[in-house]
Amino acid sequence: MKVTTLIAALGVIGALIAGIAVFAQNSEPRKPSVPSQGSAHLWSEVGSFQLEGTGTVKVKFVGTLLVVRAPNQPMPQVAIQGKVRKEFESEEMGRVAWFGSGEATITGSWRHLSVFGKKLDATWRGVGIATVFGEFDAAGKTGFITVDGSEPFEWLATGQTFYVPALADPRLQRGSEGTPAPPPGGGRATPVPKIGN
Repeated sequence: MKVTTLIAALGVIGALIAGIAVFAQNSEPRKPSVPSQGSAHLWSEVGSFQLEGTGTVKVKFVGTLLVVRAPNQPMPQVAIQGKVRKEFESEEMGRVAWFGSGEATITGSWRHLSVFGKKLDATWRGVGIATVFGEFDAAGKTGFITVDGSEPFEWLATGQTFYVPALADPRLQRGSEGTPAPPPGGGRATPVPKIGN
């Protein structure tokens, strides 16, 4: 075999290997990037929820609101309106609790932001984890949550955890294009966020 023929053959083999590598890279499903923030809407006639994370939460409630400071962070800013009184405050423990009927806006970082009572309606823009506990109301409903524009997802009485933003949820299945998809078998393990419009 001549040297020029050998060099040409090696060049063709190299080009084939490079083409296969490019094809293999392009055939992998795209994974959507996780947004820096998400949004959640939680509402229930009777129940409770606990948020861990950062951002801004606006909540209407009849019952108790407890805010616990995140480690190595300042106490979140809390603005209260309505017939709500402060029940407990400890700078040393990093927690404050209110009771009554009204609205609150919480901004900052918190270890726990817990609300339990009636007529709960909250919106959260930020990052973290929401744990919800439903109680059956007179109509047999337990409460609902939407995450990043998902369809409303009913709370379980035994408790459930949701990630904000939704794409941060490690339980979320990925479709062939890397987009969120419900789990196989038609089950609903977690809300599927709306992508795009």
